[in-house]
Formats: sequence, structure tokens, C-alpha cells
Amino acid sequence: KHIHHYHWDTNRFDEEEVQKRIKETQKKEEELKDNLKKDFKGTLNRIEKEIEEILTRENIIQDKKNVDYKGLIGRWTELRILRESWKRELLNNDGKNSEDFKKELEDKWKIGLFDPDNQTNRLKSNPVIKPQSTPKVSQTGSSSPRFSVVYHEYLEFMKRNKRRLSSIDETEISFLDFIEIIGDKPISDYTRNDARDYRNALSRLPKNRKKVKDYRDSSLKEILSMDVPDSHIIGIETQTKLNSRIV
Repeated sequence: KHIHHYHWDTNRFDEEEVQKRIKETQKKEEELKDNLKKDFKGTLNRIEKEIEEILTRENIIQDKKNVDYKGLIGRWTELRILRESWKRELLNNDGKNSEDFKKELEDKWKIGLFDPDNQTNRLKSNPVIKPQSTPKVSQTGSSSPRFSVVYHEYLEFMKRNKRRLSSIDETEISFLDFIEIIGDKPISDYTRNDARDYRNALSRLPKNRKKVKDYRDSSLKEILSMDVPDSHIIGIETQTKLNSRIV
């Protein structure tokens, strides 16, 4: 999905911009390869942290000593390199689509990555440990990526555009709050009712809830069940700002 966003976000009618974006992907690929060559373990450790963050958000705990976990780190690293190559192929109009990229991965890894039956067997043979308390997750047959996966691409977009770190952090907090309030769904499954419910929830939240003693140790669900005094509710301008990050 990320590579297609990159493709369609590029003004393909401006040859200079296309070439600039192609050079950007080449530079990122070369930098990653160079980092792996000069500091293999350090680079893998940084990539592993990225994966740990994703698994933590999904409330999945893996045994780091497991060979499958190590294989995940290796394949994720390869995918990071392949992704930049795929971006260039799309920008060069090489005629490839998602199925071509999937086939390339399957030919390279030969693990039945996109075989539903094989995925089921792999999950059974390599179970993960789920904490008792997990965020709401929508059960759906949609093929769209979940919001918890997609929003990271937007944060990366903010970083590339030199947005303030404080703004990026605040945006990520808003996204995590949205998931806790509405649930983690495929992006195509969200409805106007979800947007309405989110706005209503914002109108009942206290300001500085993570600092005020009465609220800082409570979850959003617990806070929303409280009778919060009107004087504690976040202002309209703040509500509008928070809502604009999502809707």
C-alpha cells in the first residue's frame, strides 16, 4: 500500500518531480544497504525496534529467540530494500501491479506468504501470546489495511515534510486515542457514525487528562464512563483540532 501511495502522491506530469522522487528512492535504498554493510547488527537492532513497536500495538508478543522471529527481522529488512526498488518501477511505469510484487516476494522467499491455507497453518504452528486486555478490533472480511497499520505511513509523511517532532507525537497520540475509542478497523469500514461517536467522545474528555490526578491512571473507556465536570472538559478549539486530525 505504501508504495502505491508514494506513486499516486507524485505529480507524474512533472518529469522533474518524477526524477527527483526516483533519486530519493535510490538514495534511501543505497543508504540502507550501506548501513547494513558498515553496521549490520546496529542496523538490524533499529529495524527490530520498528517491528517490536508494530507487534506491541497489535498486542502480539513473540519469542525473540524463535527462529521464525529472526526470519521476520531478516525478511522485513529485505522488504525495506525491495520497497524502494518497487517505488522506482512504479514511477518508471514498468507496468507492474500489486500481484507482480507479491509474486516477486513469493519467488524470493518461497514461504506461501499469500496462501490463506498456509497462513493459517503457520499461525497454528507459531502461536503468539495475547495479553488479557486488548484494544477493540473489528472482525471483518475487508481486504483494506487496518488503521493501526496505515497511520504510520502518514507519520512518515509528516517526518519527510519536516514537521515538528511535537506535532508528530501529538498526531500519533490522537490516532491511538481514536483506535481506543472507536476500534481498529480496516480503513474502508469506518462510517459517518464512527466519526460522530468520536466527536461525541472528545466532547466528554477532560483537558490535561494525563497530568490531572483524577484521570491520569484511567483508561479512555473509564474516563468516558465518569461524570466529568463541565469545567474540566477540553475546549471547543481543542476538540476541533483533535477531530481534524482524524476526520
